[in-house]
Amino acid sequence: MNDPTNAATLNAKQSAKLLGVGRTRWWQLRKQFGLQRVAWSSEGRPRYRREDVLAIREKVPREDGLIEGSPEWLAEITRLAQEAAEAAGEPGR
Repeated sequence: MNDPTNAATLNAKQSAKLLGVGRTRWWQLRKQFGLQRVAWSSEGRPRYRREDVLAIREKVPREDGLIEGSPEWLAEITRLAQEAAEAAGEPGR
């Protein structure tokens, strides 16, 4: 199945996921950065250009406060992976 966040346009839910924020924070950021929907999308179901969403990704921290790729982020991802492995009955490292 294709990852919808690789599409040329994204809806609000996909945009929030790409930024690593919740939908409420997404709407705040959209307003803060003046992000406009693509002209052919409706106001009720707006879509945004993926490149426009990515342009603001570097300007805002994730809701969990971690910056993707940082040592703290990598440590957290590793911890979560170990927890998942242990929960599945696989021995941890």
